[in-house]
Amino acid sequence: MADTANELFRDALLRRQIALAHFERGLQTDIVRVLDETERDLRVAMADRLMAVEGKAFGTTTNSRLNVMANALAKIRSSAFDEVSSMWDDSLEQLALDEAEFLDRNLKRVSPVMLDTLLPDPVMLAAIVSVEPMGGRVLSEWASTSQRADLQRIMDAVRVGMTQGESTDDIIRRVVGSRDLNGTDGVLEISRRDAAAITQTAVSTVANSARGEYYAANDDIFDTESWVATLDSKTCEECGSLDGQQFPNGTGPKAPLHFNCRCTRVATINGRAIGNRPATSATEEALAGLTGKDRRARVQEMTGQVPATTTYPEWLGRQSESFQEHVLGTSRAALFRDGGLTLDKFVNRDGKTLNLDQLRTREPEAFERSGI
Repeated sequence: MADTANELFRDALLRRQIALAHFERGLQTDIVRVLDETERDLRVAMADRLMAVEGKAFGTTTNSRLNVMANALAKIRSSAFDEVSSMWDDSLEQLALDEAEFLDRNLKRVSPVMLDTLLPDPVMLAAIVSVEPMGGRVLSEWASTSQRADLQRIMDAVRVGMTQGESTDDIIRRVVGSRDLNGTDGVLEISRRDAAAITQTAVSTVANSARGEYYAANDDIFDTESWVATLDSKTCEECGSLDGQQFPNGTGPKAPLHFNCRCTRVATINGRAIGNRPATSATEEALAGLTGKDRRARVQEMTGQVPATTTYPEWLGRQSESFQEHVLGTSRAALFRDGGLTLDKFVNRDGKTLNLDQLRTREPEAFERSGI
């Protein structure tokens, strides 16, 4: 039996989640690059000012020079954070518009009948970026908080290094990290992680909010929404407990539930509500001669229902090997498909992807089963 409209619509949205993950990683890379481009100026500014106080005890003069340093470093980082904020705003406003258009295009593609739909007001969609809270704050507040915390961490690292009698080079290394470890041992790494987490959560917030606006604008077509937990990282108990649950359109918990949450809600097309609408060119033959109750019943059958128990890992397991390899990579796809590894095994407790050597150490039997 051919896939129903709801199954095809669900598949389109789950594939969209994967595309959004790629979009998110690209945006994260661009944002971290902007922050990293300030490192040279930070090194120079810290070196110039630390030389003047190196070896001196804390006092009025030292603190005054540290305040001058803080102002200089704040100016350097401020320009980077301003650029990051603009990147967030521009990219996410476009995402909100694209998301509604994506839903509209795919809904009409899979529907067994012709649909007159409404797109949410573009101004309202763009406003999601500035008004929709995530973790209790809107994006601009997270940007400001992140910038303030960034400077505080830098200056705290400088003061700790000075009190411990470290050299200028050691203090700079404490801030920006060592080249051998690509800077991951410096306090700036925390800012990179914060920016990445904000980006991921903002993408999810905007995409899910735009979907909610589209569902609301077309509530004569949709009736319920199913919660889908995208298990490509450690899933919290709350998200896991919601996986597969259905809620009346526009009610219940909103995705994302928390920072780094990748869950989404997939709306169900109401076959009963659209039963009397004109057939599409693809369904003219199947609906020919049917009227009234018989036509509505046939449209409802073609529309179908999405099983409440359908989860992302189950869905991915039913996709082609080539698609699994596109999502996971060749080796990880084999481990998922033949080695018996669930998706949460590919990441550590912090949700960071493990490399193949780390995976082999943790799951040697899975490598044997998959022949890698």
